[in-house]
Amino acid sequence: MENKHETCIEIIHSIKYFQRRIKTLNDLEIPELKEKFKRKREIFNKCIERLEQRHLNIVSQMYFSLNLSTLDLSKVDNVKVGGIDTEDYPDFCDAYVESADYNGVPMTENQLEMLNEQRDFVYESVNKQLF
Repeated sequence: MENKHETCIEIIHSIKYFQRRIKTLNDLEIPELKEKFKRKREIFNKCIERLEQRHLNIVSQMYFSLNLSTLDLSKVDNVKVGGIDTEDYPDFCDAYVESADYNGVPMTENQLEMLNEQRDFVYESVNKQLF
């Protein structure tokens, strides 16, 4: 968890760096220079968007992992299980939840990974899907 916090801090610093670069480019008073660096501003804005998305994903992972112990599995529905090998009956050790909703909202890949760590839940989901 500590490593994710450090990553979030680095991302925030990177976002601020690109914002400062954009401000510097926007403060140029010579129109020709502003136009010349237009593409750079677009690239910097794309970088900011991607960093913000990455930051949001990491924060979601941390939030979800903190709440995983209190995850109300009764709120998980629309479960679709993959990797079911009937030759592996009754263990189904290769089965995994490939998609599900939590409280009506589709779960992210990271949330699904954490949900798949709940092997009893996965096993019950396999049985519900098959039988």
